[in-house]
Amino acid sequence: MAAVPWREEALEKVVNSLLPQVDELNIYLNDWEKIPSFLDHTKINAVRSQNEIGDIGDRGKFYWCNKIKGIHLTVDDDILYPANYVEKIVEGMNRNKRSVVTFHGSILNTPKFSEKQTVSHFAREVQSDVLVTIGGTGVMAYNTENLKIDFDSFKCDYWADGWFAIQAMETGVPIIALRHEQGWLQPLPTDGPDIWGLNKKEDRASQIDSWILEYLYGNE
Repeated sequence: MAAVPWREEALEKVVNSLLPQVDELNIYLNDWEKIPSFLDHTKINAVRSQNEIGDIGDRGKFYWCNKIKGIHLTVDDDILYPANYVEKIVEGMNRNKRSVVTFHGSILNTPKFSEKQTVSHFAREVQSDVLVTIGGTGVMAYNTENLKIDFDSFKCDYWADGWFAIQAMETGVPIIALRHEQGWLQPLPTDGPDIWGLNKKEDRASQIDSWILEYLYGNE
């Protein structure tokens, strides 16, 4: 997980929802003045960006990807995860062998990111598993035996979903958005900027569109 300081209250709720379900929780704290006391736990590995390689945005959730072996779940600092989250996402992996699984995903019908078709939203009901082009990395899992993700292949700090999708596509590993009930995953209210809002700005949007055209569109 990557976390920003203006979401500290939400982060505590997220951590509390996930901690009983995981073996280890890695948290990359982008530009935090200190590590919050609630992250002092034997299961938690929290690092401050100032002591690592600096503020790396949402790419921080993949900071450890080259070292992790087995099932790797990537999560966000503003989603409340249910008590059976890990159980259900692993069930989804078992249904969709050798695939990346997620609870949020889009299909590209044009090379413009703003025109993507969101066929699975994490907070809304999805009745069946569906193949997507780009999966949401905040509600995602994959097995490193099937897919090796390279941290250095993320070319920016604000489009982790896209760079992950590119690596999966190049390896021939499909991304499946899993069926789920409405409200099972809950967005947490937060203040401050969010990455999707920032990505709508013209400079970022045009850059993302160019990457989609080069790496993804027409290659799914």
